Amino acid sequence: MNAVDCIRPSFFQQLPGRMRRVLFSNNGTVLESIATHDNNYNLIRFALAAAVIFFHASYLAGSSAPDVLSSHLQPITDLGGLAVQCFFFLSGLFVSQSLSKDASLIDFSVKRFMRIFPGLFTCTVVCVVVLAAASCGWDFWKSLAIPDTYDYILKTGTLIHLQWSIPGVLLNNPVQTINGSIHTLPSELKMYVMLGLLGFAGLVRSKNYFRISAFALLSLMIVVGRPVLALWRVPDDAFAMVFLFIAGMLVYACADQIRINLAQGGVLIFALCLSGSVALLNAIALYAFVIWLMLYWGQLPWLRKLLHPRTDPSYGMYIYGWPSEQLVKIAYPAASANVVALAALFVAFGAALLSWKYIEKPCMDMGKDITQRRSSISELRASFSSGKHWVVSFRCQAALLVICLGLSWLTFRVNLLPTTMMAARIVDFGPKEIPARSGGDNKSGVDSALWLKLSSPPPAGAKVLFAGHYLDTTVSIQSSTVTAILPASLLNVGKKRIFLRGFVNQKMQQSNTVLMIVGH
Repeated sequence: MNAVDCIRPSFFQQLPGRMRRVLFSNNGTVLESIATHDNNYNLIRFALAAAVIFFHASYLAGSSAPDVLSSHLQPITDLGGLAVQCFFFLSGLFVSQSLSKDASLIDFSVKRFMRIFPGLFTCTVVCVVVLAAASCGWDFWKSLAIPDTYDYILKTGTLIHLQWSIPGVLLNNPVQTINGSIHTLPSELKMYVMLGLLGFAGLVRSKNYFRISAFALLSLMIVVGRPVLALWRVPDDAFAMVFLFIAGMLVYACADQIRINLAQGGVLIFALCLSGSVALLNAIALYAFVIWLMLYWGQLPWLRKLLHPRTDPSYGMYIYGWPSEQLVKIAYPAASANVVALAALFVAFGAALLSWKYIEKPCMDMGKDITQRRSSISELRASFSSGKHWVVSFRCQAALLVICLGLSWLTFRVNLLPTTMMAARIVDFGPKEIPARSGGDNKSGVDSALWLKLSSPPPAGAKVLFAGHYLDTTVSIQSSTVTAILPASLLNVGKKRIFLRGFVNQKMQQSNTVLMIVGH
């Protein structure tokens, strides 16, 4: 044995270095793969939106049989839940990147607003009109002549308060919900707020501070569990979504150090098999593997050469997917879940492309233009009066909003449909007197509850009107009672008229009126 052989490291001494090269070597880091649009993440988001449509198909088609993939993912999650959770991970990854690049929190907020709300509001209006026309036939104008429709559009389309149905619409479908997919959007907006607060505190621009913050939040989620959701006021079923969003933040914070390759996937699959029936370890292994899979497919060069869409219709497909399935079910009532999913995929994709071209992309460009020119009022004024492509889109959406506000005011104050007396009469209610809590008397700002006892069961979907305002109403057919939430903002001094209104068989019905006294 010569001297060279004596100093050469043994196989076991070289093993740690070899394992590091196998597990962590690749052509580039995650940061390099997301720095430009030269990646596959638009394609991944498209696949996730398609998975959500496929998952909802069984439910909307009236089938009790779950999809095949969900049965393999339970009890941890299901296909639709996993797809949405992956959306949240990618959102945490790319929105963190956006915030780190923006000059201010105002710029970040403007861009996030323009990405979410214009497309959602337009989608809400379009889907209400199309589904009302498709399900009600020539009588669809009656659905557009009631205030419930514009209450739905204005509250749901702006995420002020999500509503799910409109009286008289989708009555022959197994499910009457107009758009159930958007229930995740409020939780996502709250994640943007959380991220914005980290940016305001100066914890995003510094990689080290951002890593510590994301790791601390992720650890808090693991240690405390679901009760931590109270910090963001999100529902319990959003735990995995919030967890994946924060995981996306952590991955971005470490993106310059992470390199993805195939060997890592093999290790994660092995860990997934070893976790067995231990629920927590199984869930962590599953989500770790899914995150790795997205990052791996996101930077594959051969996939980028094969399919590289320049547009991103995923958001449009997500918000149009559920209404598209409802539309297919109206057109073909006997359609199976697979037929509903496949047909809705084409309908939603077409709607998403139109939304991207005429709504989403122009509004995103508008957001960029505003953030670049917001320091000068004259430049902003000149920008809005220019002939840029987003100006036309903005004006059309502004006109649409004004029309909806005007019709909401008109239909609420003028009965455009003949109104008949409701068979169910209010025989008792409570409370009959209540202290004032609004205006200068508002000390607690606490909402109250209202109950009505009726002579017979009210029509399904009936709502309580209190002093000219619709309330969040719950109808109990069995006990002939109605309960509603009384916002503190409505409890100013005076006598308040209360009655029940419903839309039955394309006709407006209204109950008798009772009075509540709101005093000091």
